[in-house]
Amino acid sequence: MFAAGAVIAPNAGAELALPPARPSATPGRRVDCATLSCEWLDLAPAQPGLPDNGSHGLLIPIAGAPALRLYQAGKVRLVTLRPGQAVLSAAGSGVTWRAATPFRALLVRIEPRVLADFVEGRMYGSLSGGGLADAPVLDDPELCTVARQMAQVLIAGAFGAGVELDALSMVFMVVLTRNHGLVTGGTRPVSARLSGAQLSRLDRYVVENLSGRIHRVDMARAAGTSLSGLVRGLREALGVTPGQYVLHARLRAARSRMQDPAASLKAIAADCGFADQAHLSRAFKARFGQPPRAWRLRRAASAEAPGG
Repeated sequence: MFAAGAVIAPNAGAELALPPARPSATPGRRVDCATLSCEWLDLAPAQPGLPDNGSHGLLIPIAGAPALRLYQAGKVRLVTLRPGQAVLSAAGSGVTWRAATPFRALLVRIEPRVLADFVEGRMYGSLSGGGLADAPVLDDPELCTVARQMAQVLIAGAFGAGVELDALSMVFMVVLTRNHGLVTGGTRPVSARLSGAQLSRLDRYVVENLSGRIHRVDMARAAGTSLSGLVRGLREALGVTPGQYVLHARLRAARSRMQDPAASLKAIAADCGFADQAHLSRAFKARFGQPPRAWRLRRAASAEAPGG
């Protein structure tokens, strides 16, 4: 297991100011990202807890005074979570929980196979045992900070939310596996040069500046590192160059905008930082295997099909 030596953002345990929930941001609505699924919940004592469904489950409080009952091996104990603490129900551990007080939380689920693939592909190692440390309560302010940022994006549901969630979910996986993963044989630990907090700041900077030119030196400044640290950190954490990182962010934002049939490709290209519509079309086809118009038609046909 890698030692937890990450840089923790200032006030990592403090509550973030959460926006009021929009009507479209319904509690319990599950959002699937590339490596995990997440949903925000308003929990109450009368509600059922999290069953052990074969996936890793993490419950991170984001508002309220969190207290819950933990069930494991036929025993139950009452736990009051402090800021910076989360609950882990590892796959196969038999750990379940039920809220003892009302509070708002982010629930993250990760399939064990996805976690193993992430470690092999990003950390150049393998998982032993159950993959994650056998500890129902995690003391990890850094992980909780990333989760709170995910919750902010999920609840607000603003433009570019899908792009931010994809990037933040990757940061979440980096921090989780580095701090709590039972990893063996890793030769290049993830984020040797970039902490989870740095990756989060970098992602936010890129998302907020997609419509214009984004220079590597400004990306490094946003992440709080040197240019060489940025290049090496992105290569080791995500396997991309700074230019590829920005292009992928532009394409994810464009694909998110394309779900609105009223948005023109010309406007989307400009808003997401492409030179013109033709530039967007070429990059989109190279990344997703079909041009934007074909992607839109296929998505519309799928939505109109029975059960779609």
